[in-house]
Amino acid sequence: MQVHVHQEIQVQEIFNKMKYLPSWLFISIIISCGVSCVHSLRWCCKSINELRKCRHLRQASDEAGTPYFDFDCVIKDGVEGCMRALKNGVADVIDIDGGDVFRYKNDIVLAAAENRGVDDASYFAVAVVHKGADDNLSLHNLIGYKSCHTSIGKTAGWNMPMGWLARMNYNRAPFSQSCAPGANNPEFLGLVPDNNPTKWCALCIGDEHGDHVCDRDSDERYYGYHGAFQCLKDGKGDVAFVKHSIPIEPGVDQSKFQLLCRNETRPRAPPADWRNCNIGRVPSHAVVMDVARATEENARNVAEILNRAKAALEFDFNSYGGKNLLWSSSTVSFLPRILMSPREFMGEDYYCNTHALHTNQVADGC
Repeated sequence: MQVHVHQEIQVQEIFNKMKYLPSWLFISIIISCGVSCVHSLRWCCKSINELRKCRHLRQASDEAGTPYFDFDCVIKDGVEGCMRALKNGVADVIDIDGGDVFRYKNDIVLAAAENRGVDDASYFAVAVVHKGADDNLSLHNLIGYKSCHTSIGKTAGWNMPMGWLARMNYNRAPFSQSCAPGANNPEFLGLVPDNNPTKWCALCIGDEHGDHVCDRDSDERYYGYHGAFQCLKDGKGDVAFVKHSIPIEPGVDQSKFQLLCRNETRPRAPPADWRNCNIGRVPSHAVVMDVARATEENARNVAEILNRAKAALEFDFNSYGGKNLLWSSSTVSFLPRILMSPREFMGEDYYCNTHALHTNQVADGC
């Protein structure tokens, strides 16, 4: 994607153009210019829509004329382009999800983390069963049971449970039948542990006409969080892998369901006890900087600017231009995570599960 970016004037360029001025004039310009001569930190936008939002947010200023969203706006092609820009010193800041935090863990440090109401977690991945389900069914004994997944390759419905099985050195294909939408898609066959997509699509039902069975989108009625939960409610599967908020949503009779816990001495718990009974914490999105260029002062400024802008800009901050542009639309605030390492931020469960899923090996410290 070719994108034309507005030219930024760097401090060194300004000095080069002014070095021929009389010294008294040079000094007076610097004094009157002050910090405005130094460019703001540069936020890397991953799309045209993000660039539009970035520029829109930057237009609003306080009484002193300082933009609330005091970042310059730079655009690159997706996350990969932005990460190259951070490494090359062309951009300074970007908001990325947990998967990208893992992918770029050796290249970044944190400045802040999104708070969506569960501290710096996005959600917790859980395994839901019917209350009264077979007593032998547990996270440590899934062999022969039927499973419902949000989709192959998705975090709560696939990466966390399958990564946990790999981390525990358990059978990664224990289920007799499943609905894992997308398992029959050639693009995702590498994620199917036993190379048997028919089994992983056996419980899927497609759309209302019976078409699009096991598609990795909403044409498959058992796709996504609510689809996987419906698969369980319909009696197709014995266990559904979803995020913690699904079985406690308004309208759900929580008394009919239980969560499977990792603790073998307490194998099940009510849905409301998701903090203590889950497959693992999934981190929220993180605002990150290049590990070689980040400073404590800049990282601290990032969190302060973001929270100041959110308080001042309100609706536009989360919703202008569409959902989940620049950061998650459900962000309540930004939590300072000054120069925190990616591994510390990801936490043991997410890091260890993801590492095991991708490498089939248990990482050091897991």
